[in-house]
Amino acid sequence: MKRLTTDDEKSMFRSLNLFYGKDGEVWVRGGGPEPDYQDVTLVQWIKWAAEEHGLNIEAENAESLGDEMYDALQDGTETVEGIVGLLHAAAIQAAEMRERLKLIEDILGDDYDLDRLREMVEADREGRCRIHPKSENNTCGSCGHFQRISGRRCGTCDVYSKYRDRYGRVDDRRGTFTPSQSKKACKRYEPREE
Repeated sequence: MKRLTTDDEKSMFRSLNLFYGKDGEVWVRGGGPEPDYQDVTLVQWIKWAAEEHGLNIEAENAESLGDEMYDALQDGTETVEGIVGLLHAAAIQAAEMRERLKLIEDILGDDYDLDRLREMVEADREGRCRIHPKSENNTCGSCGHFQRISGRRCGTCDVYSKYRDRYGRVDDRRGTFTPSQSKKACKRYEPREE
């Protein structure tokens, strides 16, 4: 699935980008006057609409406009103020949903598979998956039991001196274990005594 949210100013007609949140207020993308059509706050946009059509809307900030629009919603479609109240409520809802979706899409990236995400969440809920911690500074070469072989990108390990098979058994046929510096370090780390 392609990303739905964007901060591109030219995407006003792309879904979920007409109303957005910024600095604790709802903004209307491209809602300003011509010729620039700058982004404006929802408060400013409704104030201009009220002046243009002679509406009885006087609020000057988001909080008082919210109260005024809630009261206007009670009029329903009987008054234009009631219709603007419904537009206000829809704009607030759209901006809140967009900001939540934007946070999720920032994590998922520009292209994601919802079926795959559903499988991962179900596996997590059922205990079928485990998230391993990042192995920062736990790689051979950054621990005290690793000795680099001069002139090579590998070394010897004091904890595991022999190669092991996939079952963890020592494999004498392969000789001395020489991990590269990018291999995961041994879990039984013990600093070398000087």
